[in-house]
Parts: sequence; C-alpha cells; structure tokens
Amino acid sequence: MCLSLVGRVCDVNGEHARVDVGGTMRSASIAMQLIEGTEVREGDWVLVHTGFVVAVLGEDDARQIAQARAGLAEMEGTTDA
Repeated sequence: MCLSLVGRVCDVNGEHARVDVGGTMRSASIAMQLIEGTEVREGDWVLVHTGFVVAVLGEDDARQIAQARAGLAEMEGTTDA
C-alpha cells in the first residue's frame, strides 16, 4: 500500500525541497505547487506522495493526518508511520 507522507520543509532550492518526515530527510519536487501558484516555504507542513509535494498543510491538519497514519500502521502491525 502506498500512502502519502506528512513532513516539514527544511529548505527549498528551486523546484525541490528537503522535507523532514519523522526524522528522515527526503527530497521532494514542489513543481506541482508552483504550477498551482502555491508557495512552499521553509517550515511549512506538506503532504508528499511519490516524490511530489501534493499539498501544503496547516499544522493541525498535518498532526491529524500523521496520527491517522500511525493508527493504520498500528493496525497493520508495522512501525513505519
């Protein structure tokens, strides 16, 4: 199963961002957000799917999604939330 990941942007360089996802640094393209006219900034919470930032989130939304994902991982008996 492929799930989107919630993370916090550490830095932005052109069309790419480094995103901290649960302590793991990942590179993600912000091209889709730029096309939509959405600015992605350092410190933003984002939803990353298959290497692309698909949404910029508010802190409350990011927390709720992360909690839901952790609950799914617990139900499946995995720890990769």
